[in-house]
This record gives sequence, C-alpha cells and structure tokens, in this order.
Amino acid sequence: MLILWPRFTPSHRSAFMSQVSFDNFAKAATQTDLVDTEIAGRYPFQALAERRILSDLIQKLNLQPADRLLEVGCGPGNLLIPLSFFVSSATGIDNLPAIERMRKRAPGAANLTGLAGNFLELDTGEARFDKVLVYSVLHYLASEEEIFAFVDRCLACCAPGGRILLGDLPNRDRKRRFGASEAGQAVRADWDNQVTQAGSHAFDTLPGDQNLVAINDSLVLAIMAHVRQRGYEAYLLPQPLELPFGGSREDILITAHR
Repeated sequence: MLILWPRFTPSHRSAFMSQVSFDNFAKAATQTDLVDTEIAGRYPFQALAERRILSDLIQKLNLQPADRLLEVGCGPGNLLIPLSFFVSSATGIDNLPAIERMRKRAPGAANLTGLAGNFLELDTGEARFDKVLVYSVLHYLASEEEIFAFVDRCLACCAPGGRILLGDLPNRDRKRRFGASEAGQAVRADWDNQVTQAGSHAFDTLPGDQNLVAINDSLVLAIMAHVRQRGYEAYLLPQPLELPFGGSREDILITAHR
C-alpha cells in the first residue's frame, strides 16, 4: 500500500516552487476531468512523448533493482509509478492533492511512498537515496537563490555513489539556438499546429505566474560549477528530440563520489 504522510496544507508556503505555480499544480490535481498528463502541466497530445521520458531516465540515472529512488515534484506519479517497478523503493514529494491522486492510481504499490509538503522542510531523517530525480521543476522556482538552496538539499539527500538528475531544464538560450535551426523550425511548426488543434491548456484558467526564474546558459553553467565546488561531478546532457520538449531542454546529471 502506498504510504501517505500528510504534512502539507494548501496555505503552506512552498519552498520548492513559486507559490502561484505550486497552488496551480495543487488545484489541477483536484480536477477529476483532467488526465494525468495535463496535471503534470502538459497538453493531452503529449501523452505519448511523456511515456518516452521513462527510458531516458532509466538510462541516465542508471536505475538498479536495489536503488532507493526519490522524485521531488512527482505530481500524480506519471514517472514515479512506472519507475517504482525498477527499484527497491520509490518516494515522491509534492503537494497533497497530487500525492493523494498518486495513491489512488497505485493503491497496491508496496514500495511507493508519498510525502506531501515542503521539500526544504520535510524531515526525512537519516534517509539517503541512491537516485534523486527532479524533472521539469527548477523553472518553477522564484529565484536563482532558491535554485541553489534546492540543489544543496538534493545533494544532502543523495547517498555516496548516487546520482541526481535535474531534468527538463528549459534553457532559453538553447531554445533560441534550436529554434533557429531547420530542425527547430520544423518542430515549432508541428507544435503550433498541435496546440491550435488542442484549443486550450488545463492551466489557462489559473493565475499566471510572473515570479519565475529565467534559466539560461549562464545559470546552467553556474549550477554545474556550484555542484562541483561541493565535491560532486556534474554533466550537461541533451534530451532526445522525441521527448515532450526535447529540442529546447536539457538535463544536468550529478554524481556523488563514494
């Protein structure tokens, strides 16, 4: 059975996401008319591309059967539930409605744990995780200062020899470079067509968030330098084009020495 540790109330200040975005994702998770792909902030037509994320994560994190996996910002479990089949234990942190939705989707998952609350304040005791996943989350933070605090918390949760994947970073400079290429222009035309056919996005009626950090080349490199100064290794990895935003996004892989 999925374990639910309810340590969050809707009025609680989030420290791993801008409050407006945190509240928006929590509200979306309560909507019974939305599919889980929409609750994760994507369009329904991205469901197939979303499933392709899994093989990319398994390879980059080098998931093993004995691994203890943590996902921060797990949403309704679109990634964590299937990844739980590849590891010894899988723990997800997010807002309470998302954690409850994940519990309902996988009621019999004995190795799946949901923690509802503030990532920087949750007490995980002495627990350390072999693999830590943060996917499509960092750009919802409010400042560079919050990003570095968030990354430091991830480092503190990582076991010796472990891996951390800061995934799906929407680097504006990378997006600009890719958009100027022939392949990028083709992807953009296809994207615009699909968005037009979709008509609307699940978050269109929710408040816009103007308090978000801008991720660019300088910040990506600063994150890597920050990690290396703390004794870890950091590598910049591309995403396959067939992922939801593959051409314009990239990942940072962090490895801890034993």
